[in-house]
Amino acid sequence: MAATADAKRPPVPSWIGVVCALLVVIPYYGMAILSGIAVQREGIGELPTLLQTLQQAFLITGIFCGLTWVLLRYVCQEDVASLSRPGGSLLVDFLHAVNISALLLVAQIAIGMSMGIEKHATPEFNLLLGKQLQSSPLALLVWAGPVAWLQAGLTEEFTRAFVLTRLWKQWQSPAAQFTSLVLMSALFGMGHFYQGWPGVIGTFAIGMVFGFHYMRFRSLRAIVLGHGIYDTTVMLLLWLGSSLAM
Repeated sequence: MAATADAKRPPVPSWIGVVCALLVVIPYYGMAILSGIAVQREGIGELPTLLQTLQQAFLITGIFCGLTWVLLRYVCQEDVASLSRPGGSLLVDFLHAVNISALLLVAQIAIGMSMGIEKHATPEFNLLLGKQLQSSPLALLVWAGPVAWLQAGLTEEFTRAFVLTRLWKQWQSPAAQFTSLVLMSALFGMGHFYQGWPGVIGTFAIGMVFGFHYMRFRSLRAIVLGHGIYDTTVMLLLWLGSSLAM
């Protein structure tokens, strides 16, 4: 009976999805942007402790993945599988993820080497993070684990896919969909303002790559894996003493 009732239920109006997208975007990116502005005004000083970093990773993941799932399931009346095309292969998604992360890393390292970023313009956050990673194996475990895979990979890509699909249901023309992708990438970049303008520009480009891949292949799993692999590799490079990839 429940399945019959669900089948007869009218589709949720697309404007409701747009409202749901705003309920995710405003607190998620608003909090990150305001935090970045405060860091740029006052300086970082020092990074949070590893315990605080771990707590933050789980808290942000729980709040925003939970909020996104509730809105998707109970307001938009869809499940997580609706964010991907049916019939996707884990192996194919993994290969896509490796290709995306490798492309981003090679491009950023090449740009960093050509501009001399490592020697002349390393953001303060990167310097502090590199020192913390090198200070303890536990630091590398925290940043390359929960931060890279939960706070960054899962949360950022789950919310990105949710917001983009809500907007694409409302505005279906290719131009409108590409515009929404650019705007989401800009918000993603501004959410990293704590790294300064180089961080904003770099993460905007990263957001465009992940967003375009999602628009083309519609695989949530691929971009979550790609983001996790990319961030984990960045942490390993910083642990080895390089800041070129971030």
